[in-house]
Amino acid sequence: MKFWRFIAAGTLFACLFVLGLMGVIPHAPAAQINQTADYTVRFTVDATGPGDRIVTVDLTPTGATSSAIDRVVIVPTMPLDGMAAAIIPARPTTPGRYVATGVQCAMAGVWNLAVEISAGGKEETTHFTVTLQ
Repeated sequence: MKFWRFIAAGTLFACLFVLGLMGVIPHAPAAQINQTADYTVRFTVDATGPGDRIVTVDLTPTGATSSAIDRVVIVPTMPLDGMAAAIIPARPTTPGRYVATGVQCAMAGVWNLAVEISAGGKEETTHFTVTLQ
């Protein structure tokens, strides 16, 4: 009897693994990292499907940056279709971490998500590309 349970559990695990590889089971994409003049920007999106997404941005100063961050916003655009969605402010959750909820990526496809950082009167922007399925 234990043998059949082992076989059933192994089969279930194999099926879930294959479905995950095929993209049937949603998963979060890997983090992306870019540099601006003053920050290392680590960017993650909560899932790979279209809809309202949660974007997390981690900012690490790269040098002697002493200005407090005034504002971080996410600007989503879909270059192929010329779509633009609402600019969403990212709220600080812990020092250096900003979370934007409700980032509207309505369609499947390639999205450009710009992260705009305002600190000490200086504006910096970096771009991340996300493919939603």
